[in-house]
Amino acid sequence: MLCTRCPLKPGILPFSLHKANGISGTKAFLSRQVAVATVALWFRRSGRTALQAAVYRSRFQRRSKASRRDPVAEPAPRCPPLTAPDCNEYETDLQRKTTVVQQLLAEHLAKDGVEMDVVPSPELLHYRHRLRFELRHAENETVQYIVMDPESQTWVPVQTYPIASQRINQLMSDLQAALAEEDKLRWRAFQVELLSNTAGDALAMIMYHRRLDDEDASRAQDLAERLDATVVLRARRQRVAFPARRSYLVQENQVAGKSYPQRLLESSFFQANLQLNQLMQTWLVKEVGDMSERDLLEIYCGNGNFTLPAASSFR
Repeated sequence: MLCTRCPLKPGILPFSLHKANGISGTKAFLSRQVAVATVALWFRRSGRTALQAAVYRSRFQRRSKASRRDPVAEPAPRCPPLTAPDCNEYETDLQRKTTVVQQLLAEHLAKDGVEMDVVPSPELLHYRHRLRFELRHAENETVQYIVMDPESQTWVPVQTYPIASQRINQLMSDLQAALAEEDKLRWRAFQVELLSNTAGDALAMIMYHRRLDDEDASRAQDLAERLDATVVLRARRQRVAFPARRSYLVQENQVAGKSYPQRLLESSFFQANLQLNQLMQTWLVKEVGDMSERDLLEIYCGNGNFTLPAASSFR
């Protein structure tokens, strides 16, 4: 079986085909190692960068590993929410999820003598404030946002994203138009990440398979002014941003009458549903109560999302 997108020879079959053909596990393991080595050799001979080779090798290994899993144990694939969900079904879906979770935790809830609190999402649409897309370069010198469809295992183009904030949806359109008009900005871009906060501020990050030069600083500034957003351009071990001194977003969370500012950075984790996150912070402070005589040691605080509000209750 010959794959046109991979330099694998016809004799080197994916593990799933080995298994179907009755080939032993040892031979399948060796053939996978040969396949990975063949990919690496092809990248070196074709002049691809080490970063591209690492990304390609990682994807191959993940798919090879996925093919070895028991298909019976796999969860049902979940398609990307490219169409708006039916908000009228939210209460039914929430009740179904609540029932499942209560059944899973029934023993622990009964043992501890507590009841499970259910907090509905304050926003049924446009609640997500962080997105990442791969880029596909079209023949007409434009780019498309694409995501992987788990059901068909194909890349599908995206024009809008209903569960993302309205600011991100606007940023998607504006950025796509800017990339289509500026070939230098578009050249070898392969990924974008879009952030927003509840105040309407936005950040656009573009990843490149090339070295950034001195002109990219002015390109970042021009793009930031056009998008009315913070712009970050990144390549391997390089980062150019405008504005340079504040290349992040600030999310103000009001919890128990206090304001907790939080920095939202590209390529870093934060709770993407910011409205629901504020409700979680409020719930945490309420449940902790008065702990003024005790100390708090948070081993894994991340960006302090829950640690900072909870710290006000401790000594």
